[in-house]
Amino acid sequence: MASSHEKQRIVADLETLIVAEEVVSLLCDDYDELPPTEDAENLTSPRNILSLISATRCLLPRTEVPKSKDFFHNVLLKLDNDRWRQEVRMSKESFRNLLRLISRHPVFQNNFRHQQARPVYQLVVFLHRLGCEGTPVGKIARHFGISEGSVELYCERCLKAILSLEKKYVTWPNKEQKSRMKQRILTQSGFPNCIGFADGTIIVLAKKPSLGGSAYFSHKNKYGISALIVCDDQRRILHVNAGFCGAAHDNRVYRHSKLNSSDRSFFEAGEYLLTDSGFAVSEHIIPCYKKPAAERMDKEKFNKILASARVVNEHCIGMVKGRFPSLRSLNFPVRTVKEHKKVILYTRACVVLHNFLLGDLYDSDWGKETDKDMNGFPETTRETGPVNAIERREQVKRIVLENNGYFYTGA
Repeated sequence: MASSHEKQRIVADLETLIVAEEVVSLLCDDYDELPPTEDAENLTSPRNILSLISATRCLLPRTEVPKSKDFFHNVLLKLDNDRWRQEVRMSKESFRNLLRLISRHPVFQNNFRHQQARPVYQLVVFLHRLGCEGTPVGKIARHFGISEGSVELYCERCLKAILSLEKKYVTWPNKEQKSRMKQRILTQSGFPNCIGFADGTIIVLAKKPSLGGSAYFSHKNKYGISALIVCDDQRRILHVNAGFCGAAHDNRVYRHSKLNSSDRSFFEAGEYLLTDSGFAVSEHIIPCYKKPAAERMDKEKFNKILASARVVNEHCIGMVKGRFPSLRSLNFPVRTVKEHKKVILYTRACVVLHNFLLGDLYDSDWGKETDKDMNGFPETTRETGPVNAIERREQVKRIVLENNGYFYTGA
C-alpha cells in the first residue's frame, strides 16, 4: 500500500507542476502567446488530479492485516521475571515502579470517544522497541497485534512521559555529592578533585539519513549521531549532549556543550573530568597523553592509571546500549530536522531509564560495548590546549603517580 509519505510526495510534485504551468502562462501572456485553454472536464489535468488525491485518504485499497493481542494477554503477562526482562528490559518490580511514575502524565489522558490503550500496554510496546536492535516498526506492530501507527503513537506518548522525569534522574552533582565522589575516586585511583568521566559514543542509525546523509557517517563506518556521556564512578550518567551528526569529533561535541560554557555551576576551581586522548586538555578536561609523549615511562604509567579509572565510562555506555540495543541500530528514517530530534529524544529517554534502573539487575547476556577503541578517531601527535591547562595536567600526573606508589622522575 502506498504510504502517507508517498502521497505527500505526489501532492508536492503536482503542486510544483501547477505553479510551473502558471509561470509559463504568465510568460506566454507577456508575449501574447497564450497556450490553448485547458478543458475543464479533462480529468488528467494536474489540478483535477490534485483535487482527487487530496480528497482520498488512501491512494490504493487497504489490505487487511491480521492482528492478535494474544501475546500480551496470554503470554507476556504470565512470563517469569527472567523472560519478562528479555521482553521489557527490566524486572517486573522496576516496571511497576516506572508505570506508577508516568501513568498519570497528561499525555495518557484524553476526552475522546475512543479511549486510548492503557498506559501499561503502551509502556510495554515502547520498552520492547527500545530493546530491539534494528527491528522494523511493522514487526513490533505484529508482535503486539496493533497497527504501525499505534506503535509510533504509543512510543511518542511514553517518550514524553519518561522525559518528564529527566530533571529528577539526570542531574549534575551538588557540592556534597561532588565531595563524596572526589574522595572515592582519590581512594580508588589517586586522582584528586576528579568529579567524573567523559566519553563520546555513536547512536547508530539502521539506514543512511536522507537529510545530509554523509554528515552522519561516523569514524566507525556507520551512520549515526554523536553523543557525549559524562558519568560518575558508580555508572550514574550526570550529563548527556546528543545531536551532532556522526562525523563530529568527540572534542567538538564537548566544546559546544554546556559543560564548556562560561556557566560556573558545573565546575568549581580545580575540578575536572577524565577522558581519552580524543579530547584536548583544558581547564576542566584531563585526557591521556598522546604519542610520542605517551611513550615516556612516567606518562605511560599515568595513561594506564587514567585508562583504568575511566573504563567505568565505557562500561556505563555499554550498559545503556546493552539494555536498550535499539541505540546500536535505530530503525528510524531521518528525513527532516524533526526526525533528527526524535533520535536525540530517544537517546535522552534511554539515559533517564538507565539511571532509574541502576539498582535493577543487569543481565550479563546483554553484553558490553566492545568496539569502543577498535576504530577510533585518528590520533594527532601534537598536544593542544592552554599552557596553564597543560601545566596543571603535569601537576595532577605527579600527584597520581605518587599516590599509586610510582617514583616521579619529572616532566
